Amino acid sequence: MRYQQRVVWFFGALVWGLLAACGTGKDADSSPSASISAPTAAATVRAPAPRDLPVPQVEPHAFEAPFTVGLFTRQRMFGTPDAVQAGGQQAIYRSDDGTVVLNVYAFPTPEEAAHTVQFTLEAGSVERVIGEPYYAPSASFGAAQDANGGYVVAWSHGHWAYIVRTGDSARVLDEFLAIFPY
Repeated sequence: MRYQQRVVWFFGALVWGLLAACGTGKDADSSPSASISAPTAAATVRAPAPRDLPVPQVEPHAFEAPFTVGLFTRQRMFGTPDAVQAGGQQAIYRSDDGTVVLNVYAFPTPEEAAHTVQFTLEAGSVERVIGEPYYAPSASFGAAQDANGGYVVAWSHGHWAYIVRTGDSARVLDEFLAIFPY
């Protein structure tokens, strides 16, 4: 039953993220970075580096995604990270260059957070995994591209899991991840 609820949530969040990012018509940039690189002839696609940043220092029910992340401003936010069955906390950010959708989860165990990363990167909507994903209970991470050309990066750190999506470009995702504090 729990697995089915995660599947329903995942596909709902995926559709919501794709709809939020539709209509921009921007192309992927080929600038490489530590988080994700766009696939072009001039660039080598690399997996995201582990995000060895601090975890939120508040109780999960009190966590609130940052209002701004660099040039990105939070447009909407709902849920709480500890409501994992309801999709955790989702925040939609916009900048002049594009939109990203952030989901934050706080699980009872690090293993559940790592499983969410693996589940995200092995979903049926994933067209290709970028680089080699890393799965471990304390810190899992990876990046992928979906069949519509959108990008997703997922990572866990302890009992926290983060999923960031964009349909705009790898450059937009890189800009967000370069500043995101967790």
